[in-house]
Amino acid sequence: MDGEVDLVEREQELATLRSAVAAGARAVVVTGPAGVGKSRLLREAVSAWAGAGGMSAWAGSRAMASPTAPVPFGVVDDLLLAAAGTDTGTADAGGYPHRQRLLALRQLPGPLIVEDLQWADADSLAVLVDLVRGDGPTLLASAREEPHRPLVAALAAFASTPRAETISLTGLSTGGVVALIEAIWGVAPPVRTALQVRRRTDGLPYWVEELARGTRTPADLTESALPGMASAALHVRVAEAGAGATEVAEVAAVLGERVDLALLLGVLDQPMTAVLPRLRRLVDAWVLTEVAADQFAFRHELTREAVAARVPQAQRRRWHAQAYAVVAAAGAGDARLAWHAAEAGRDADVVAPARRGAATLLAAGSGAEALRLAEMALAAGAEPAWPVHRIAAQAAYLAGWFDEAEPHVAAWREGARQAGQAGEAAEADCLRASLRWRSGDIAGQWEALQDALAQPGLAGPALAQVRAARSNALQRAERYEEAVTEAGLVLAAAGPADPARRAALISKGTAISGHRGLAVAAPDVAAQEALHRQGLALLEQAEQESEAAGDLLNLGRAINNSLGIRLFRLPAAEQWDEWTKTRARAERLGLHASLGKIVRHGIDLAVWTGEWERGWRAVIGRLPEEAEPVERVVLAAKAALLALEADHLAEATRLAERSTRAAAGMDQFWAVLYIALLEVAFAARTGTPALTTKALRRYRLAVSPEAHRKRGHRAWEAAEWALIGGVPPATVRAFLTATVPAGLPAICADEAELALAEAAGDDAAAIAAGDRLRNGASQVTAPYGAVSWGSALTQLGRSLLRTGRVEAAAACAEQACAVLANWPGHRLAAAQELRRAATGPTRRLTARERQVLDLIVAGLTNREIAERLGVAARTVAVHVSRVLAKTGSASRTELAVRQLRAGGG
Repeated sequence: MDGEVDLVEREQELATLRSAVAAGARAVVVTGPAGVGKSRLLREAVSAWAGAGGMSAWAGSRAMASPTAPVPFGVVDDLLLAAAGTDTGTADAGGYPHRQRLLALRQLPGPLIVEDLQWADADSLAVLVDLVRGDGPTLLASAREEPHRPLVAALAAFASTPRAETISLTGLSTGGVVALIEAIWGVAPPVRTALQVRRRTDGLPYWVEELARGTRTPADLTESALPGMASAALHVRVAEAGAGATEVAEVAAVLGERVDLALLLGVLDQPMTAVLPRLRRLVDAWVLTEVAADQFAFRHELTREAVAARVPQAQRRRWHAQAYAVVAAAGAGDARLAWHAAEAGRDADVVAPARRGAATLLAAGSGAEALRLAEMALAAGAEPAWPVHRIAAQAAYLAGWFDEAEPHVAAWREGARQAGQAGEAAEADCLRASLRWRSGDIAGQWEALQDALAQPGLAGPALAQVRAARSNALQRAERYEEAVTEAGLVLAAAGPADPARRAALISKGTAISGHRGLAVAAPDVAAQEALHRQGLALLEQAEQESEAAGDLLNLGRAINNSLGIRLFRLPAAEQWDEWTKTRARAERLGLHASLGKIVRHGIDLAVWTGEWERGWRAVIGRLPEEAEPVERVVLAAKAALLALEADHLAEATRLAERSTRAAAGMDQFWAVLYIALLEVAFAARTGTPALTTKALRRYRLAVSPEAHRKRGHRAWEAAEWALIGGVPPATVRAFLTATVPAGLPAICADEAELALAEAAGDDAAAIAAGDRLRNGASQVTAPYGAVSWGSALTQLGRSLLRTGRVEAAAACAEQACAVLANWPGHRLAAAQELRRAATGPTRRLTARERQVLDLIVAGLTNREIAERLGVAARTVAVHVSRVLAKTGSASRTELAVRQLRAGGG
């Protein structure tokens, strides 16, 4: 893709900047490292101003040839010249002193934009400080956060000025890197690739773009060098530090991202007195930074790469060989030994420390680093290879890189089988089953579990592991009684420290108390509550045992599954706090395989509480980083539905297309149903009733009757969208009868009856259903929380208004508007329309008069109204006269215009 791409992860900063300009702020300074996008943000901020005919003056600070030779008043003169369009002679510093320049700047239209303020001369900075402290146009500036004395003083002066702001930009998140590369390539890179690119670039957009535009594959993106000119630019600071410092920088760059002073001295074979001054120059030049006592790192990874790339390969190998000798003598850790041995080309010295280090890191929960070391051992020719593939498979799974785990699982299984290790082969099959599940391949999951059970001589802990995996699969398949039975067999046989025990506790607890678990089918509320407590106790026990054992995979399952049960049983005031704490904990512990599911709970909580923005931020922040195929489908679908709710149609389309592409070939019925639901929702919001009816038919045919029975509430979601899209209520009822012939779940039955009856004009039935909801005759008052309750109130209010119960309708409208206050889009608009109708001039109309009003607004004559209602034309004339009188309208035209302006037509 050529040309400039859209800004990524800068919405809040851009809004702040534009708001400051609109409010007449004295100054806004955007700070951050080179390549973070400061100048681009300034351009975007003033684009609306320029598009409206506003004027602005731009100047780029003139880079100094040396710190002692700036151009006096250079920046100010450039601003004046840009505003005048011709050379005004202001470049003569002697003839146009400070005060005259200041007065001239104050006469300019705003805003004034100065890029790279760190290069500005002291005279210009002094004028700009006085400009900001007094009257005049707004100053917008960008500056790197560097320790130049005039700049530091000027930034301090700006910060102390009222109505001046500083916006600090940092690098993009991993998700932001994914989004930026996707905008350039047209496809998203793998999450692991994005993580590596972010590490290389610190997430700085300029450097991410430089890499992405010069490459086309993930491997090139992580391994290729920067283009020549970009690489040369990174060498400038190193060169300025002097020849001796360049040698130190080259050794440090070759030895890795961080280097100890002792190792640096050992490889250089020079005394500290010779090396320290050169280190100091590199630190002062902002090339290196001391990250810990006697430990140094490059400020930017790309600078390190560019410096290391200039060192001949033979020299790099020699330095690594020297480093290996130094760290080996010092008893360094396995990871450092393996790294230096590999870079020195000493494969024989790589395998043992890499294998040990990978196992240690895996046990500590560092999946990404464990995978890197395991791959290093395999590249060096580890034999036998299958135990290392075992580590690599488990590490990739722990890191959430499921695609990368697949080939390692296959190699682990085959190697173990050939070695006669049936238990190992069965364990590999169990992991393969989980990978198949996460990829949307249910048949593949069961095939892998069958293969595991078929391993010869399976017994003891290995058999318990397979049974635990099977219990998990049964629970996922919603075969809860079987899942509990299988888990019971594991718990009876497994030892207290056996991972299979922890997995079985989770499966049993979830099968008992999950959203669709055994508790839901209990005969009464007391029995349901007892089962919920039992299931939660099992999950809490599994969580405690998993955390104590460092078992992050089972810990993630336990935390996620219990959250889904606990969250909606908490008081409303505590729900978001609980979700936020749980997500932060999962991120802190590195529970990558569970983060997408935890975010999914956050989206559901947003619907429950009516907090659209919170749900949107959660899903949009997670989606680019999500590596699990099924989770990508579900998160993208939920995000698309959120966008549709808020009428963000372009964003909804993009997300729906992403979800649909990702779902191709999957056989998990709920993933298939999400795609079918998206089609209904889009047809309802952007198409015709006829198209929506066709989409409903495809929804019904998308999965089996049994699958529809398990997701009856989702059939109602599709039906609700159809009603919103204008499909006749009778058609929607017929769809529901055919799709869920046993009837909708009790949790949404009254909500559905209210919506269907109100849409059909059966106000008595609608009010009866609404009263059941309000009086608690249903199982819950708000089946899906605030959003469904707000819509139900609006529907009930419309029926009340049509039957002349104006005050009750107004009360429903006010309550609906309050409930939906943080849920932008068509639902809030409908509630607000009801409030206008119930509190405006038409509130005193009878039901018949409202019908007449609607037909007047539709443009019908009295005769046509009489035919439509089946009454005499004289009767219609009487109704029209009363409507005009009650609304204070002088004519039918004035009445129609008023009603349309009020949103009632």
